[in-house]
Amino acid sequence: MRLLRFGGAALLAAVVGVGDLGAPAAAAPGYVRPVDIRFPTVRTARYTDDYASYRSGGRVHAATDLFAPAGSRVYAARGGYVVWRPWRPSGSAGYAVQIRGDDRRTYAYYHLGPAAGPLRKAVAGRVAPGAYVRRGQVIGWVGDSGNARGGAPHLHFEIHDASVKDPGGLLRRNPYNSLRRAQGLTVVHSGPTGDRWTGGSDSMLHIGSRGRAVLRWQQALNRSGRVAAVAVDGIFGTQTHRVTIAFQRASGLGPTGLGIVGPRTRAAMRAVTSRRSAARPRSPGSSVAAPTTLLRMGHSGPAVAAWQQSLNRSRMAPRVTVDGSFGPATHRSTVIFQRRAGLGPAGLGIVGPRSRGAMTRVLSTQ
Repeated sequence: MRLLRFGGAALLAAVVGVGDLGAPAAAAPGYVRPVDIRFPTVRTARYTDDYASYRSGGRVHAATDLFAPAGSRVYAARGGYVVWRPWRPSGSAGYAVQIRGDDRRTYAYYHLGPAAGPLRKAVAGRVAPGAYVRRGQVIGWVGDSGNARGGAPHLHFEIHDASVKDPGGLLRRNPYNSLRRAQGLTVVHSGPTGDRWTGGSDSMLHIGSRGRAVLRWQQALNRSGRVAAVAVDGIFGTQTHRVTIAFQRASGLGPTGLGIVGPRTRAAMRAVTSRRSAARPRSPGSSVAAPTTLLRMGHSGPAVAAWQQSLNRSRMAPRVTVDGSFGPATHRSTVIFQRRAGLGPAGLGIVGPRSRGAMTRVLSTQ
């Protein structure tokens, strides 16, 4: 079949390089314009314009994630031929399907089915390489396979289109407006949105959300004392997603909605932070963190002040105010020092024996 020439190694290479953007190129305005599609999963799915969100390893998303309960149906956005469907989970994509649509665009559906489950629970039986699928036909089920394992189930949805070019030079169309149009909603933008902050104080927060609400959530995670520290940058990326899930599990929440911050998660956070506030010593000059304990965001006291002084003396990181409070500036400076000292990636931003040992070595050579 002639259409199979779109599959094979060429498409596999495209999957392996999902989101790898090269040097910025002039964006064709058309890459954000909507196209006619069927909404690819349940209409209650939550999603934001996360096309330009950053991912681990310097990647950019170049897709839209639709968060829905595990097992929700996934429908073909357009009719066409199946050009790629691996027999087993494939790298970061997991169980996946790519369909060459009747409009000459290729539609990609990733993270289908449970991470540890069989193919039959991820992809519908008739969806095989070379098969024709109708618009709206069930092609699989929402899951967490690939690098979504352990996170909130969602459908990673891409539109490959040779007639457009995104800001990174990829022949991709941002699916966001097409999805809104499929739901009868207003198209909300006509240009690049990578710097648009989303998520009000009462909205759901998840991967791709940006803004002050995310920043406050990151600060709350660091104050909670229950999970590893995260960078306070207002961007809900993979690190914040993982730590959010860890907090939710430690608080007895789940299994549905893991990685998504809503009313129940905020209530659990308020309960934790209120208990910590009540237990914090109130005497002047008292130390929350002893000199030999782990230091992280939210700690304060002489041990933090001593670490801040060491950071400034090391000249390996931006200077910080020596105020005994481990805030965002100290966190950023600590991460920079740890990376330059060859530490990481685990535990970045947390000061423990390895970080103190590296600091001792640096200061002893000055």
